[in-house]
Amino acid sequence: MYVIGTTGHVDHGKSTLIEALTGIDPDRLDEEKRRGMTIDLGFAWATLPSGREISIVDVPGHEKFIKNMLAGVGSIDLALLIVAADESVMPQTREHLGVLTLLEIPKVIVVITKSDMVDSDLLPLVELEINELLDGTTFSNSTICTVSSTQKIGLEELQRHIDRLLPTSTDHADNKQPRMPVDRVFSISGFGTVVTGTLIGGTLSVGQSITVHPQALNGRIRGIQSHKKDVVTIGPGNRIALNLGGIKPTEVSRGNIISLPNLVKPTWAIDTKLKLLPDAPHGIPHNFPVSFHAYTSETQAKIRLLDSNELLPGTSAWAQIVFTDKLSLIEGDRFIVRSSDSTIGGGTILKVHAKRHRRNNNKVINALNNYESNEPIAQIYALLESNEPITSSELSSQLGIAESDIEKLIQSSVESAEPLQCLYASDYSISLIYKVSTWRNIILKIHSEIQKFHQSNPLKAGVSLEEIRSKLNLNPAISSIVFANLDDADVYINQNGLLVSKAHKITLSSSQLKELEHYLEALENDPFLITHPQITPELQAFLVSEGKLIRTTQNVYFTPNNYDKFKRIITDYLSKNQNITVAETRDLLSTSRKYALAILECLDDHKITRRRGETRILL
Repeated sequence: MYVIGTTGHVDHGKSTLIEALTGIDPDRLDEEKRRGMTIDLGFAWATLPSGREISIVDVPGHEKFIKNMLAGVGSIDLALLIVAADESVMPQTREHLGVLTLLEIPKVIVVITKSDMVDSDLLPLVELEINELLDGTTFSNSTICTVSSTQKIGLEELQRHIDRLLPTSTDHADNKQPRMPVDRVFSISGFGTVVTGTLIGGTLSVGQSITVHPQALNGRIRGIQSHKKDVVTIGPGNRIALNLGGIKPTEVSRGNIISLPNLVKPTWAIDTKLKLLPDAPHGIPHNFPVSFHAYTSETQAKIRLLDSNELLPGTSAWAQIVFTDKLSLIEGDRFIVRSSDSTIGGGTILKVHAKRHRRNNNKVINALNNYESNEPIAQIYALLESNEPITSSELSSQLGIAESDIEKLIQSSVESAEPLQCLYASDYSISLIYKVSTWRNIILKIHSEIQKFHQSNPLKAGVSLEEIRSKLNLNPAISSIVFANLDDADVYINQNGLLVSKAHKITLSSSQLKELEHYLEALENDPFLITHPQITPELQAFLVSEGKLIRTTQNVYFTPNNYDKFKRIITDYLSKNQNITVAETRDLLSTSRKYALAILECLDDHKITRRRGETRILL
């Protein structure tokens, strides 16, 4: 299905033409019928002679209602630019043409209406003015069709032109990202909330969970209609009405986006190449305030020029647009900006969730140019400039490329001046993309920190992952992947989960060796002796790391042999009794409460026993 939009100056006969083509009066408001003027969006549908079904969106022509016009033309495949024969080209004709140009609407048919109200020799003059208007625009060779809606003249020819041009319009890509910009909200007794709009980007089905953006309200699709017919599943490019469950009518409004859960994330800022119309009333300086329009959404915004101090009419420049209110957009969406009740420019969203850039910075501009190039590998480099590292799933989502193809692109970068590195999680569930130079720098920093640690702590086997993560300020969400990819470097993670340098060897002096031997022998012979030989905490930690000493939570140490003996005695006791207390353990081992408690807490830590009240039970 295709969606057609009518545009043009107020009272040039848009609604009358739609009614003549479809038999449906698109003016649905009492005030519209009373004033004979379209105020808000109107909708109709028809079947063309070829059998194609079309939806028609009727937009208001009066300058006071231009915001409603912008809400209606964001998702159309073909526009009918309406020009009344008795008035010819008027101000809103020009503004609407500028909007169609900025939104890159694929095709336009110019329809001269009210041909029965002028002398036939005036029609060529109207057509001449139209051609002068279109000259130099992307629509310079557009079809011009003359009709009289009231006299039913020229309507069949117009339908043939529509039928001829629609196949060359952009196909409705199903990229598995269904969104519906809401243009109407109402409630039906017995059904609840109903929202309407044009479905883009993917397919929706009855029963699916949905999210209303930017409020992040979750609901469910209870029913779908298109052209007043119930459907179970419907694809992109269709005008639809959704009956929503779990959403009140007061919780959703025009400008919201309906999508599948977790598909769209609202943003405060976008990157774009902003274009000003040649006939814009003025240029714009840095930090210029505008009203921003995308699909049915609008908000106030500020334009930060990135590569110039002023943008002149008819030119373009890199810009970052910062919103007053969050909007739910994706890359590739087109938009319009207005100032002082005039449409002045627009463009295509290059990057959503844009980070604040430095102005007049060559690195920033080169990254934006690369991203604009549509070369996937260049776009990856551009994304890494502002968001390194990035996951392959994020790249896949932002570039619309399968993750397997992302990995092939990474591999192809090996011969480039700046190769890329792909790091995998231990279970291969996630992969991180770094520039090789960045990754090497991280490895060098990790190695340096470990060397510093070993120099300060020569008897310790390694440093904790958390300490290194903190020193390098690594994101906790990705640090595990970084550490999992260190085996090919000069550092590795040992069996105790510590980062160790491959070059580090613990060397003890002969006196230290004798000291340790004497300490372990005394501890083995009498684990509960109060006056054990004393050794430094560093040597104790070394023995623990070597597995020759077991440290309990009470800062009490046992040799492995003694600990195993105590464990066997306690588990034998528990196999015959339901539980054991600290006092019973003390008596069983002929020791003090301090040692009994230390042993029990160690058994708890090793998942041998579990505390229940004042007793321990066997697991």
